[in-house]
Amino acid sequence: MILASGSPRRLALLKEAGLDFTVVKAQGKENKEGPFPQAIVMGLAFQKAREVAEDHPEDLVLGADTLVYLEGKALGKPKDKEEARAMLEALSGKAHEVYTGFSFVQMDKKLKVIDYDVTKVYFKHLSPEEINHYLEGNEWEDKAGAYGIQGRAGDFVDHIEGDINTVIGLPLDQVLACYKSLETLDYD
Repeated sequence: MILASGSPRRLALLKEAGLDFTVVKAQGKENKEGPFPQAIVMGLAFQKAREVAEDHPEDLVLGADTLVYLEGKALGKPKDKEEARAMLEALSGKAHEVYTGFSFVQMDKKLKVIDYDVTKVYFKHLSPEEINHYLEGNEWEDKAGAYGIQGRAGDFVDHIEGDINTVIGLPLDQVLACYKSLETLDYD
């Protein structure tokens, strides 16, 4: 199997699950625009998996994408510290959804599976000092919504409804169930 992602969080989740895989990061441009977050993450997950699968047609490729969605607006990865601050201020004291889409593609078998999961995350009220202290580090970089629940920003979370792994970047139980079902398919 190939993971079409450079995310260290996804890599760690799959390693912890005991899967044997290599990493080939998809390079395509991500468009996070659209009214339906589940369609955005599933489309991007498929796009990433297909891009890598085209160069590795005999391998099963897993793509994934995560999106933080607050009050009808997608929060992608912040481009700088000020955008990260604005995102954290917007999330403070509110609930938001985290959508993660995943896709398995294997070109030579004409296989395509696409799915997603969503988890609701409730943030505590954050003081300007808490936000400033968090932004002094680099944990906000390269993370949707400017935070990673598995890091220091975990302290910002009051509670969640759903799978924490979806927030981290891969709904592992769903992915593993799908992977196991694909292993049992007979293509002959």
